[in-house]
Amino acid sequence: MRLRSSFHIFLLALHLTAVECKAPLVYKVYNIRKFLWTHSAIWTFVTTGGSHCLCQADVTKHIDQQLITYTHYFLSQGHFKKHTQMSGYFTKKNIMQVKPYGSANEVIHEIVYSDKIHKCAVLKVSSMISPGNRISKLDLRVWNSSNVRAMAQHCLPAFRKRATIEHLVYKDMCQGAIGKGQPSQDQDVEGRKNPHDFVCLNYG
Repeated sequence: MRLRSSFHIFLLALHLTAVECKAPLVYKVYNIRKFLWTHSAIWTFVTTGGSHCLCQADVTKHIDQQLITYTHYFLSQGHFKKHTQMSGYFTKKNIMQVKPYGSANEVIHEIVYSDKIHKCAVLKVSSMISPGNRISKLDLRVWNSSNVRAMAQHCLPAFRKRATIEHLVYKDMCQGAIGKGQPSQDQDVEGRKNPHDFVCLNYG
């Protein structure tokens, strides 16, 4: 009887030791540079933000290990193509901070999920709209391809796992509307104070 009790105590001690030595949960840190490292357009497919900024696309002009500049395109109300220049830097492996040209408003992008080939990703985007008042949203963004909708499916479950609402930003007509041949109003020069475009500009 004493041997059996001793054996049970030994097993209990062994179990507790194993529990104490269990490795802590490790959350994967994704590389935002790898996702942005392309000169093709990166489309916002769905967002938890507003639904009035259609056809949002980012086209990288320069990227290195520290800095990035890109053009942020969108369709405003009335389906006018507009753009603004964004520039910033990478603060961590998974985070970049950028500002629209001529603005002090800093936008933080944190990549929280990416597919294995870095062609789609879920990003948390936050911006200070007034002192002490920060708003955030989630975007599912996708590299340009012949079928953006199909490419987005690889990241859609991860987006929906984190989001309670979603608004479709990318539509089939976006390829033609944001195409290189289409004229675009430069928001760095005019139209910056249009309240309807504020979120479109400051969340690029």
